[in-house]
Amino acid sequence: MDIRAIPRAAVDRSLRIVRAPADLVAGVLPNTTQASLVIDRADATVRSAVGQVLRDEALLDDSRRRREAADERERAARLRAEAELKEQRAEDERRAGERRAQQRKRQAAKQAEEREERAEKDREAKVRQIEDAERNRKRAVRKGTEAVESSIESRAKRARLEELNEKAEALEERKEALEAKSEANRLADAAARVKAERKSG
Repeated sequence: MDIRAIPRAAVDRSLRIVRAPADLVAGVLPNTTQASLVIDRADATVRSAVGQVLRDEALLDDSRRRREAADERERAARLRAEAELKEQRAEDERRAGERRAQQRKRQAAKQAEEREERAEKDREAKVRQIEDAERNRKRAVRKGTEAVESSIESRAKRARLEELNEKAEALEERKEALEAKSEANRLADAAARVKAERKSG
């Protein structure tokens, strides 16, 4: 039996007894990993010191392994913390990107709505302009007809004038219909362009 095994076992048992309350306290601390690393390093230091005093290579090897394990756990904890930080930053950037995209979408929708409202107002203004022009034309035709009728004495001339007026009105109505159709086509094309811009935005 190795004579050094007895003090080695005593050291191990003593350190376990001493560590028990420290491990218990470390388990409830906010930063458990850091507290545990401090305890492990202290354990390794004590084993190294006792190993040097007793010239016990097994204790020295155990101390070295415990120190290396603590270093590895610290490195792993650091890498985990860095990964969590990167993940949090990526999540923050993703949310910021979503907010920017939603803001751009709302702004584009608002601009499209404003364009559509302007197009509707332009269309209404054109319709009013056409209606005003039509009323003015009819008024002028009526006044002209009344003036001509008052100056015509013979019935035959009146009949001829009425016939000519009917033809003129028919031609005017045809002209109006063509103008109205042309304006309706233009307004429909403008509305289609606005809607297409709104959808593509």
